[in-house]
Amino acid sequence: VYEENGIKVHKVLDRVTALKFAKSKGLDLMLVNQKSDPVVYKLINYHEYITTKDIEDKAQITANYKQIKPDKPKPLKEIYLKSCIEPNDFNIKLSKAKSFLMDGHQVKFLITVAQKIKKMRNETSNIISIDELTLKLLEAVEPYASMVQELEAQSINRKDIIVNPKAKSK
Repeated sequence: VYEENGIKVHKVLDRVTALKFAKSKGLDLMLVNQKSDPVVYKLINYHEYITTKDIEDKAQITANYKQIKPDKPKPLKEIYLKSCIEPNDFNIKLSKAKSFLMDGHQVKFLITVAQKIKKMRNETSNIISIDELTLKLLEAVEPYASMVQELEAQSINRKDIIVNPKAKSK
């Protein structure tokens, strides 16, 4: 079957004649079914066929890979805070925590009171308690967090908190 002047022509040709006909049209002869009687060939532009086939195969492979590939769990991010933190430093760490939460990462806050800080309490008025810092921190990340988990205290001078991100709406 081929088209000539807009009309479909049905002819049974032998292989040699079909090959000459394909060459005259600037096409290639592709074997479709060797087991049938007569053997079935197809007239195509092989270069165009391969290019189209490659594009379709790549698209199919990509689609299958995306369906099969599970989402990797995002790693836990840790942010260290000390009770003598300056307001600007606190805001920088807070903005980093917000960006981690917005990207879907869990954030672990490690809040500590260093030994030298205890000695400085009398000299500096900028030192706040761990509980105050924790409260201030949690109020700031509340719009981005879905769940807060306080871990068991390792010492009186340290508090660990894990904050989970809010689920992204699709």
